[in-house]
Amino acid sequence: MVQSLQALGGKVMSAWKVRNAFSGKSPDIKKIFYIVIIAVGAIALLKNGLTYFNARAHRDALKVEIEELKVKNAESEKKIKDIYNDKEFVEKKAREELGMVKDGETVIKIKK
Repeated sequence: MVQSLQALGGKVMSAWKVRNAFSGKSPDIKKIFYIVIIAVGAIALLKNGLTYFNARAHRDALKVEIEELKVKNAESEKKIKDIYNDKEFVEKKAREELGMVKDGETVIKIKK
C-alpha cells in the first residue's frame, strides 16, 4: 500500500511538473507557444488579405471591360439600325449577295 501511494505520488508530481511547464514556471515555452500562434494567425490573415485584394482588382477590371463592351454593343446596334434604314445599302446587298432583281429588270451574267 505504501508503494502504491508512493507510485501515485510520483505520478501526481510528474503531472504537476507538466502543468507547471505551461502555467508560469517556464515562461520560455509559453512565449514560444504564443509567438507561434500569433505568427500562424498573421500568415493566415495576410494570405486572406492578398486573396481579397486580388479578387477585388479582378472584379474592378471586369467592371471596366463590361462598360467597354456595353458601349461597343450600343455602337453595333446603331450601325445595324442605320444599315436596315438605308434602302440603297439593303438593295445593294440584296443584288450582290442574294441575286435579287427589281420587277422588269433583266440580269445578264458575264463569265470571267
